[in-house]
Amino acid sequence: GRNAVMKGVVDNSIGTTVGEPGYYFRPVFHQGWYGNCVHAAVIGYAFTYEINWLRKIPSSEKTNQYPINYTFNYWNIGNTSDGTPMESAFDTAIEYGVPNSVIWEEVTGDSLTGNGIQWMSGYDYYYDAMNNRALERVQFGALSNPENDYQNMNDLKIYLANHGTGDPVGGVAVFGFDLTHAPRYTIPTEYYMGDKSIFGDYNPEDDFEFDHAMTIVGYDDSVAYDFDVEYDFDPVHIGETLPPSNYKWDPDANDGEGDWIEKPMSKWEVGAFKVANSHGENWGDEGFIYLPYRLVAQSKTNEVSAIVPVKIVAPVFRTTFL
Repeated sequence: GRNAVMKGVVDNSIGTTVGEPGYYFRPVFHQGWYGNCVHAAVIGYAFTYEINWLRKIPSSEKTNQYPINYTFNYWNIGNTSDGTPMESAFDTAIEYGVPNSVIWEEVTGDSLTGNGIQWMSGYDYYYDAMNNRALERVQFGALSNPENDYQNMNDLKIYLANHGTGDPVGGVAVFGFDLTHAPRYTIPTEYYMGDKSIFGDYNPEDDFEFDHAMTIVGYDDSVAYDFDVEYDFDPVHIGETLPPSNYKWDPDANDGEGDWIEKPMSKWEVGAFKVANSHGENWGDEGFIYLPYRLVAQSKTNEVSAIVPVKIVAPVFRTTFL
């Protein structure tokens, strides 16, 4: 059943041994083509992670990785520059499965991203791909709804922590984002997680558009950044900068005696998801960045989804490329 125990920190990209989530999370890679980000997030990261967790095998080995251009080719109409809908990668993995990267490289010469418009030929190869199928896409809905106390976002955090079932290893999720206009800041050295990268507030004059897909690998309720510089009201410290906080002083609260009250989540300065991008290790912090909860509450994410593989623990293949 669902396990609602919340953790303060979850990072499913860390670990190198069986039973640790990082064992099932493939190394950061570069997607290559501009238009295949959905497939990089859904197939390259999420599907690879989830199916290898079920099979308890490492994602660091090519035989346990899945090529993003296999599913991308079903949808791009020979054009690798334009993106495809989020459902494209999910639907293809559900209907046809995905061959492993060794088979894909042997048949197409494309180890990952070199050829986004080539079909794989041979019945046996497609048969083998059916051993690696997705069962369903799980959508978490709008994460920014305060009317239900952000329940969808809490459900996502529980899924990241333990798949929502109490598993010792949690899941990962993909989402849409406007990467083109997203500011990137560096957390001050003296802060917790100092010198790490974090997304900032958008310029309201920019034309916001969901143009990229990435993967949420965890969260940290203590990551902070001083987005809204606020000053101390205490006469002893007046004019001093307050540390980042999800609370503000309201002089009218508590029957006029004043009290600290929680800010709307869209103004929070503490708490963030950890995200993996597919632009290589030279992007962000070796391919990762923090996405503050405040951007989620500002509706800057969409189509947040997880992928559930078909549990074929010991698949039977008709071809072998080793």
